[in-house]
Amino acid sequence: MASFFAVADQTSSQSNQPQPIKVAVSDAMIPYFFIDKGQPTGYVVDVWKLWSEVNNHPVEFIVSDWATSISNVEQGIADVHGALEQVEVRTKTLDFGGRVYATPINLYLHRDTAFSSTVEEALPYLIGYSEERELDEVLLSKLPDATLKPYQGWTSLFEAAVQGKIKAFVANDFFAFRYQGYENLKDLFPPYKAIKIGESVTQFAVKKGNRTALKLFERGFGKLSEQQWREVYDKWFGRDVADDTLLLSFTVGAEPFMGVNSDGKPEGLFIDLWQQWAEETGKKIRFMPNTMELALQAVRNGQTDIHIGFPESLAVNTGLPRARHLYSTYSSLFVYDRYDFSQGVNQLDGETIGMYLAAPYQKRFQAKYPKINIKHYVSLDEAINASITGEIKGFVTSTQMTQQRLEENNIEHRFHQVLDVNYEAKVYALVSPDSKSLIKDINDGFDSMDKETFIELESKWVKDSRSRYFSSMKKEFRLDAREANWINENPVMDVAIVQDWKPYEFVNDDGEIAGISRDMFAIAESLTGQKYNFVVYPTWDELYQDFVTGQVDIVANITASEQRRSFANFTSAYWRTPWSVITHKSTDNIASINQLYGKRVAIIQGYQIIKEIHDKHPQIIIHVVKDFDEAHELLKAGIIDGILDLMSVSAQYIQDNSLYQFKIHVLEEMGSDNAHIGVRKELVIQSRILEKVVNSLSESDIEEILKKWHKVDVVAGIKAEVYFRNITIVIALGGLICGVILMWNRKLKNEILRRERAEKKLKHLATHDVLTGLPNRALLSDRLKHAIEIHARNHKQLALLFLDLDGFKHVNDTYGHDLGDELLIEVGKRLSKISRSSDTVARFGGDEFVVLVTNLADTQLAAKISEKIITDLCEPFELSNATVTIGCSIGIGCFPMSGHNINRLIKSADDAMYKVKANGKNSYAFA
Repeated sequence: MASFFAVADQTSSQSNQPQPIKVAVSDAMIPYFFIDKGQPTGYVVDVWKLWSEVNNHPVEFIVSDWATSISNVEQGIADVHGALEQVEVRTKTLDFGGRVYATPINLYLHRDTAFSSTVEEALPYLIGYSEERELDEVLLSKLPDATLKPYQGWTSLFEAAVQGKIKAFVANDFFAFRYQGYENLKDLFPPYKAIKIGESVTQFAVKKGNRTALKLFERGFGKLSEQQWREVYDKWFGRDVADDTLLLSFTVGAEPFMGVNSDGKPEGLFIDLWQQWAEETGKKIRFMPNTMELALQAVRNGQTDIHIGFPESLAVNTGLPRARHLYSTYSSLFVYDRYDFSQGVNQLDGETIGMYLAAPYQKRFQAKYPKINIKHYVSLDEAINASITGEIKGFVTSTQMTQQRLEENNIEHRFHQVLDVNYEAKVYALVSPDSKSLIKDINDGFDSMDKETFIELESKWVKDSRSRYFSSMKKEFRLDAREANWINENPVMDVAIVQDWKPYEFVNDDGEIAGISRDMFAIAESLTGQKYNFVVYPTWDELYQDFVTGQVDIVANITASEQRRSFANFTSAYWRTPWSVITHKSTDNIASINQLYGKRVAIIQGYQIIKEIHDKHPQIIIHVVKDFDEAHELLKAGIIDGILDLMSVSAQYIQDNSLYQFKIHVLEEMGSDNAHIGVRKELVIQSRILEKVVNSLSESDIEEILKKWHKVDVVAGIKAEVYFRNITIVIALGGLICGVILMWNRKLKNEILRRERAEKKLKHLATHDVLTGLPNRALLSDRLKHAIEIHARNHKQLALLFLDLDGFKHVNDTYGHDLGDELLIEVGKRLSKISRSSDTVARFGGDEFVVLVTNLADTQLAAKISEKIITDLCEPFELSNATVTIGCSIGIGCFPMSGHNINRLIKSADDAMYKVKANGKNSYAFA
């Protein structure tokens, strides 16, 4: 990466457009410079943007951790450091320019010390300081007779303070806030006992000797007026505003509730709520972004009037007057990578999970799970990164914030949401102790706002309907006068659906409309009194084209997109389904879409996903088809390698057509598709009515649709963990019906219990063969992997017996599939009786079974077990309509001789089984 000064001469001769100045900034020093939504922002970033504007010279921010930001300038990767303090060690490699900002240097006193707001009160005490900063000189200039004790680094200093080794210390605010034990530190050294003794000045800096750059930047800053500096400062810190303007503190990085965009402008649900409040009351307001602690401190010290939303409880109390219970959120546990829902939270004993320093539920969690360690983090991003790197197992934080952040980074599929851990956090508007008179104004303003306004603003920011607070408070369905009049004028509306798109919408054998869409609009009819006439289209592409051209008023099920919003309005999502690909069962498991590169994949014409695949994964050869039947024929003929569609659709099609030669793979990184009701753009009132319908669905409506249309018994070949993770998204009401968030209401406890039961049932369905009840391939793979790890560690042997039934096809052809299924069930029972409780009997697919035999002292024991199996299976089977006799061929793969991993072991046993088949069947052979 060439710097501006390295290419300046070349640029001037080639173009009139100057190369951008590369400015090094840190990614985590709020509010000075930090990353929000992937973009640099903060006071320093705004200062350099102002420099760019005034000097008509572009700037580009090089963002990194703090140490790397300095190194980037030293190595010439960046032209200038945005702002840092000048200390002796840095002057060896950097030249410093003018002042950018200053931070306070405070003397902190223990809560037990006498206090009268003068530094002389600290004279009797040993005062600690960090050798990393020359803060001792600042203190000695104020208190020459002070007794000082140096510590190597901030962490050592703060730990000494917490442990009671010192009664006073000197520090910068932003270092104290980043100490992991800050809550204890703050309790022992409260903010009101902090005395400002000076300030640390930060300056921009260039590589040593680069005087040309230094002069350029100094001249540029010289063009900035005092007013311009003041405007940037006031935006982030100041109170230099009219007396009648209320300053509102808020915490950055708390999206979707509050944060700042790439331009440093405040945004989020709480921001919109307070802006609406200001319109209702006629008050002038100004938002002041900061870290959580600094935002609170600003209110506490009277620098701002209101904190727009902070979670408080009996355990966590800021001491600030509460003006209003503004909102409620729920926090749950998110575990990275692997989590066994059947074992419960105690499986994390001995592990470490992350929490915010101010988490109001921390003590309750520790009391219930005393063996789980807690590590504190100051931001959600830190907790997510720590989980991915293995520093912690997971974290407990706001469900809404976490889901949004994971989706923004396309990693939601890698985290499990554990609802066993679920805490309500009431969010309060807090006021300064000197501003209690505002409490009445705050409540009067919010009370005057229409409930629909709250719901509308929330739906804008909280995309997942399960997590909405205001929507859940309103279960009744009520139309306003305009909406009621619209229905009177339009008693019947046409709704477009596709003829054969199970389970969403289809025409059944009796010629009736059926599916999720039909059930949704049946509820809509009962609520609105409006009738819905279904217009059936043979293909999705034909339906979509008519919708684009305005010939269709309502589409029952469609994915929302920015392009489509140009001609349609959409309700909130009411169903979420992961994407999957169907292949022949002989295909290896596909966990990533990258494994489809170079493959031919069919996608139904008109699907929004076609463009995404084309743009992001051009290596995939897309074969557009008119419907699933055409795709199936192409796959069966070997013309294509797979069919890409929604998992529910794929599973339904395989079940309806008994296509057990195929299997489904969930594509994790593609996330989920959300189903919305689409309404022609001009029909604004109609879209509002349907949005209210979705937001008013009852618990029984949800359960009925869930039981009726959610089918998983035919999904085979999917990694159990992957499948269960995706399927619980749907079962946990994740996107099933928009606007219903049962966890917010009084029935939360019962709902969680119902979910747990549903999750356990689906867990079993996703990991066990529906016909025989035996573990399926996914569960077998999981147990085999675990067994290999244990046996490798303990230097023991195991055997994998791969069985194929001899004569099964004859039974199927002679007596039919029903009797064949009955035979498979009986074979499973016999194998289970023969095996030990520590072994695993699984149905691998078709008439293939696998027996995992563990803890073998001698592999010859596997031969004896095989002989026993062959003998038992050769005994006649008394079935309902016939007595049949079969045999079996067994291939034996042994660990570690036949393979050191799952795939190799299974393949070696499978190969050995085919050798038996080739040599006369009804016997066994080692790999």
